[in-house]
Amino acid sequence: MKINVIIILFTLVILNSSCLEKNKCNIKPMKSNIIDSTKLKGNLIFKSNLGIIDTLELIDYHNVLKNNSKKSLMTIEECEHSMGFDYYSTSNKGTINVCLKKNNKNKYNLSFTGFCISKDIIMNQKQVEKDSIFIIEVNECDRSEFKTLAFKKCRIEYFISKDEQKWELIKFIPLECIIR
Repeated sequence: MKINVIIILFTLVILNSSCLEKNKCNIKPMKSNIIDSTKLKGNLIFKSNLGIIDTLELIDYHNVLKNNSKKSLMTIEECEHSMGFDYYSTSNKGTINVCLKKNNKNKYNLSFTGFCISKDIIMNQKQVEKDSIFIIEVNECDRSEFKTLAFKKCRIEYFISKDEQKWELIKFIPLECIIR
């Protein structure tokens, strides 16, 4: 019985590695007019209409360019350029991840996860380049302190809490200016 399991596992490993297909692709990195990491890599300070301050501290970020696609029986990795930023609210409202991915067909996926939301927006290059504000309503979650979140170029511009306070971005502190 033990030998049969080992033979089956060995066969699966051989099959998986023998079916691995790697392809090089010519994906171009996202330009700064689409996503400017210098305006996202840092802390965002908000002020409510009652004068209360909240800070979204940058806790992690990534900028990954995958120039190879990999396909096998167990995995699929497509060519893409991905930039993402994770922020934590200093007033314990939670964390939020904002991520923009570009695939080798110049399609973009803008995703927001956290604060009781999970939203993906598929766009083309023209839509991404616009200076549009994306409004996300948080209706599904009773635990969230947020009612509305507004993003522009992947950055939170303002949010409205469930107690109807509007919190506007008043300052951005770049990562290199933050003392840790």
